[in-house]
Amino acid sequence: MNRGAAKAATAVRRNPVAGSTGIYLCCALSLAAALLFAAGCRKNAPFNRGHPMKPSIIKIPRNHSGAESSECLPLLQHWQPEPDPALQPASVRLSWTEQTLLIHAELYDDEIFSAVSGDNQATWRLGDVFEIFLKPENQAGFFEMHVTPNKYRLHLHLPGPYCKPSPEADPLPWEELTVTPCGFRSKVTCLPDRWLVDVEIPADALQLEKFCENDQLQANFCRYDYSKNKPPVLSSVAPLQAADFHRTNDWCTIRLADF
Repeated sequence: MNRGAAKAATAVRRNPVAGSTGIYLCCALSLAAALLFAAGCRKNAPFNRGHPMKPSIIKIPRNHSGAESSECLPLLQHWQPEPDPALQPASVRLSWTEQTLLIHAELYDDEIFSAVSGDNQATWRLGDVFEIFLKPENQAGFFEMHVTPNKYRLHLHLPGPYCKPSPEADPLPWEELTVTPCGFRSKVTCLPDRWLVDVEIPADALQLEKFCENDQLQANFCRYDYSKNKPPVLSSVAPLQAADFHRTNDWCTIRLADF
């Protein structure tokens, strides 16, 4: 249930109002909750101004027919009390098969652009980008994958946060971090007010033989939303305590489920 809808429902349960006024209030709030729930991933849905608590586990459904996907996961700014006025709605949905992790992102944007001119460039410095972070269980490092609106990709295998194998070590050189050629597939559709990204990540791109029910991964899904001559606006699914996508301890846990 949408967080706003849940709060409305809780308020009704705790409201001691009796008689016809109480019944009217209950019905009105129930209708409001239903409308909020039905809103799904529409443009205004992510602008629930509160920041939801980190779920212990996000369950991702197996994709049997091509239609299944997870609940809509909004990208927010959990690290600050109020979102930036320039924050645009964005959300992701996920599903999986034995061979592939499937990710769909919807990113509203008033000014879609990127100066990236090829794969495995520093995308986050050159314009809009959608970013995926995945850390399989029992692996020391993690994978970082980017997609730009002009259809270029970045694929990194990092030994730890900030490209370091340990906090005391120096960052590894870029050439040792990039995966060439990129090991995942992506499709980008640009619309007047938003861009859509569909990503297919094969199991072997994460150094796995296959995806299985009950597999768990640490994950985050993020974006840099650029406007020319302005600093980028950052947002993420995981409840980061600072505007730093490499804060692995703040990432979500996703579990592959069959439902």
